[in-house]
Amino acid sequence: MSFTGEEVLPPPGKAFRRALGLTKTEAEVAWLMGHALSIAETSRTLGVSIHTVRAHLRQIYAKVGVRRHAQLVRLVLEQRASPHGVKP
Repeated sequence: MSFTGEEVLPPPGKAFRRALGLTKTEAEVAWLMGHALSIAETSRTLGVSIHTVRAHLRQIYAKVGVRRHAQLVRLVLEQRASPHGVKP
């Protein structure tokens, strides 16, 4: 599933945040980036600067143990598909 910009992407749930050990804002950034939004699109969606998104991404990568955007996307989609109920 990818986000086209025309549909409304539901926010990440508490279970998603807890599963990855992220703050609410970090979870929002991870969620949006994990659904194919660019840094610029994530910035506009959250109403923050590109620099802020990049800073959050550095924290997210460190917390969840990934080094690349593709790894973050896979992790987000795996969490979403988890049978234990990480729901949007």
